[in-house]
Amino acid sequence: MSLAKLGIKDEAIRLFTVRELIEKDWLYKPLDGNHGEIHPKSEDFVAVGVPFVMASDIVNGRVDYAQCNHITRKQADSLRKGFAHNGDVLLTHKATIGRTAIVSYAKQPYIMLTPQVTYYRVKNPCEINNKYLRYFFDFQFFQDTIQLWAGAGSTRAYLGITEQKKLPVLLPGIERQEKIASILSAYDDLIESNHRRIGLLEQMAEELYREWFVRFRFPGYQQVKFEKTIPQGWEPKKLGDLCRLIKRGITPKYSDDSPRLVINQRCIRNGGVDLSAARQHDTKVPTEKIIQHADVLINSTGVGTLGRVSVVEFEPNNLTCDTHVTICRANAKKVNPYFFACTVARLQQHFENLAVGSTGQTELGREEIAKVKILLPPEGLQTEFAKRISSFWMIKIALTGSLKNLAEQRDQLLTRLISGKLPVDKLDIQFPPSMCEADAARQEVAHA
Repeated sequence: MSLAKLGIKDEAIRLFTVRELIEKDWLYKPLDGNHGEIHPKSEDFVAVGVPFVMASDIVNGRVDYAQCNHITRKQADSLRKGFAHNGDVLLTHKATIGRTAIVSYAKQPYIMLTPQVTYYRVKNPCEINNKYLRYFFDFQFFQDTIQLWAGAGSTRAYLGITEQKKLPVLLPGIERQEKIASILSAYDDLIESNHRRIGLLEQMAEELYREWFVRFRFPGYQQVKFEKTIPQGWEPKKLGDLCRLIKRGITPKYSDDSPRLVINQRCIRNGGVDLSAARQHDTKVPTEKIIQHADVLINSTGVGTLGRVSVVEFEPNNLTCDTHVTICRANAKKVNPYFFACTVARLQQHFENLAVGSTGQTELGREEIAKVKILLPPEGLQTEFAKRISSFWMIKIALTGSLKNLAEQRDQLLTRLISGKLPVDKLDIQFPPSMCEADAARQEVAHA
């Protein structure tokens, strides 16, 4: 393959295959997770343990440790491969193709990978910077290559370890790699900071809800009488009596040329809506099935994601969902939509337990959702809670918009930096702490 054909004229950039990097002792042999009988099964999953990472757990360059499955340390130690350590570069290669992340996890000495994910481990940090390698995997040329070779779009899209060793890698000198990684890492650090701020807002909202509606320490609770631990004036109500709508979405006609998006089961994660997994469609949507602000979405069919709940905290733009998802919309005359959304979101475990159907095919029906009861506080308390929660949501919306802008700027820079169109050799760059650690490791190897 000629670099000139890729529009790269910088002679300092070298082209290798993964196999060549292994033969040079610059990379260890990449490995994925355990196949066959030794592969952990759903009955092995535990609430706390070693993360067992699937391709779908890698989202926007990060591993979603909160939502991924876990296995016991004892079982993990018994497996023969798939042990990914801090600093390893992850690449998804089955079904979901080309997602990347770097392992960073302090609670266990390693994480475990499924056969959908490969780890790449740098052997010689004097030649390859792991962060640069991860950013190169995000480079459009590499993404186009792996998508093509894996047959992306097919239900059996896959690129095994043997074929991955033929993948191309563009490498400038190590100092340029570190400068490129440092520039892009600065954007990722800002993105991570925004993620942490969003996480804090979510914790604050959760604590406010628990304080008022679980512990019953709401404003003025000292003057309220309690009957059997329940404040006077609070009433149990069925969701069906409080909703204006409990209905599944549409059967979409998919189209790559349409700007309209349809939400599916994979979009519902961590209580929110991940639009990166939504698909384009060109289908006439009934007005009632156009998603609105403060709607609650519930995964209602399938295995693994059934019962997951998300709240539409942003202002949706002509969004809808497919028939695997149920829209629950509050009747504002009977319940405050903000209180309703936050309350229903906390019922996820209950919805997951309501699954009905034969093995391998589960379903959560509208009737089952409508029967669920919640405790309804007085209107004034709902309104006061809504004022506080809406301010949290507004800040989250602003931070989410900032995340999108930062990611777009980083991706534009990534293309120009890795292709050599934006030179960095003469730049005096102050490395972030994580890059300083990598540089120290390189210096230690160089002087060994």
